[in-house]
Amino acid sequence: MWDGPAKQAFSAAVRDDLSRLQELVKAMQALTGKNGEARGEYDKCENAMGLLTKNPNIQAHCAEGNKKDALWRQVVARIILLRFKATAERRQ
Repeated sequence: MWDGPAKQAFSAAVRDDLSRLQELVKAMQALTGKNGEARGEYDKCENAMGLLTKNPNIQAHCAEGNKKDALWRQVVARIILLRFKATAERRQ
């Protein structure tokens, strides 16, 4: 090893870097813990939604809504067709 001001400056820089690295490790450990907590909350919510959508009442309600939507689209298509025919007849 060497002696002198360069060694002292180098040693101080290494100590400073080690201190900052230790702070970084602590911050990353805290982040990892929070990330695990968030993942747990997300999984709980996702499981609850899965149970909710598997409920036969919800599935029946969605199926009924799909039937109503299909009927509504048919009615609208029929109205548009009738209006188109009426407009075409007036132009003749």
